[in-house]
Amino acid sequence: MRPFVLALVPALAGCTCDAPSKPAAGTGSGTGSARAVGAAIGSGEAGSAAEGTAAGSAGSAGSAGAAGSAAGSACTAETAIRVSRVLTDPAHPCHARIQAAYGRLVRVGGGASGTIVSAAAARGTGLLATCRPCAGLPAAEGAGTARLEGGAWLADPAREPPLAFRVGAPARLAGGAVPGGPARLPALGLFGTDDVTLATLGQPAALDDPRGLAAARAPFVDVRPGTAALILGFSDAEGGELVASVGPVLDDDAARRHGYDPRAQLAIAARAVPGMLGGGVFDEGGRLVGVVVRAAGEPGGGAPGGGPLVGAARATAIAARLSAALGAAPVPLRAKILPYLP
Repeated sequence: MRPFVLALVPALAGCTCDAPSKPAAGTGSGTGSARAVGAAIGSGEAGSAAEGTAAGSAGSAGSAGAAGSAAGSACTAETAIRVSRVLTDPAHPCHARIQAAYGRLVRVGGGASGTIVSAAAARGTGLLATCRPCAGLPAAEGAGTARLEGGAWLADPAREPPLAFRVGAPARLAGGAVPGGPARLPALGLFGTDDVTLATLGQPAALDDPRGLAAARAPFVDVRPGTAALILGFSDAEGGELVASVGPVLDDDAARRHGYDPRAQLAIAARAVPGMLGGGVFDEGGRLVGVVVRAAGEPGGGAPGGGPLVGAARATAIAARLSAALGAAPVPLRAKILPYLP
């Protein structure tokens, strides 16, 4: 069966993927509308930067709003910055970038992170992305689920019992800190692969989203090698606070040398601390380009003989796999899942 294609990824023909973006309400054509995503996979081949020199030039590529300033372009090579410190310092070079993205982060379970990808679905209150082990869901089996080729699965969030886990309230600066709140909000599994889980939030969650990026109907975008990627997640070593790390996306050849498949994964020359798994990777406009699934200090996470690497599932590859899974799913199950997607 041909893949069922959603408006999850913006059309990339002629796209400068690091160019400024505007709040994307209205960019999609509604739930289940057709939008080409095949070009999204592997589109990072263009515009690659030499490994090792990327950090110096990546920040100067286009960014959105205030992040386009000279201060915003200097947001490079930072590791485990306390987000609260940056948000209370408007002069910090990473202030605009972090402010655009941080409010979509949530604590997952007792020691991981997740990102609210979109709040534009017809049902549910938000689409959440995290890493597969972060969600800790049981096997997707029984009525209201479908196991698909390549280890992917789909689940009706209204099935009984639901594939459920708990997340904290979205990140928000309060009292000079951005703590990871207790995991009390229900999240219901919709889709999973060997490294990523997508879920719908079962209760409303107010977002600090000054650019309206969560309103996007095409929330997954691609990123070019050399871009200074922003990684956000809750740190176990910082009292549970939200932290950030910044580093360049490696080009495809460098990613392959370190064991990553650039069609499906991003390799980022940065360090992630414990607790950041499942967190989001964002471009210079605050748009989601990946989900952290491997980190330095974990087996296979670091660069052999070199510095630390963070591995992320590529956002456009997640969207493409979801589209293919929906195309292969039984029609009744597909009809139940579509209203929860942007």
